[in-house]
Amino acid sequence: MSQKGLKMKVTKKSMFTGDIRELELPCTPEQFTDWNNGTPIQTAFPTLTAAQREFLLTGAWGDEWGTYIREPEEEEE
Repeated sequence: MSQKGLKMKVTKKSMFTGDIRELELPCTPEQFTDWNNGTPIQTAFPTLTAAQREFLLTGAWGDEWGTYIREPEEEEE
């Protein structure tokens, strides 16, 4: 059976705002099992974007990136 085109609805609560969101992600139940059993998220979900993986980890999505998740500032030399 081909996994191509398979999508799962994933519901997460943002750890920053408490908002509950539901996204359809291109992943399988087996990938969730692997991740829950300790496989690194990048390995378990190689086709997800960084934003989709962050959603799985924290529930953060959209505008929350700029508000709550910041890139580290570069040190001046």
